[in-house]
Amino acid sequence: MTTEQAILEVLRTVGVYQEAREQVNSDQELTRLFDRDFSELVRLVSKSKALGQASQRA
Repeated sequence: MTTEQAILEVLRTVGVYQEAREQVNSDQELTRLFDRDFSELVRLVSKSKALGQASQRA
């Protein structure tokens, strides 16, 4: 298993892959964020989840 595959599997396992993937252009960009800019990845996922919760309330 490559590092990229392992990172994507972790994101799928914790249930944030889809939300995160919708915010970037590719799996490569997603793994780069995980590896080099984790705080930005967390920000993107948090923003996506907040938007999803807001739309469910409407």
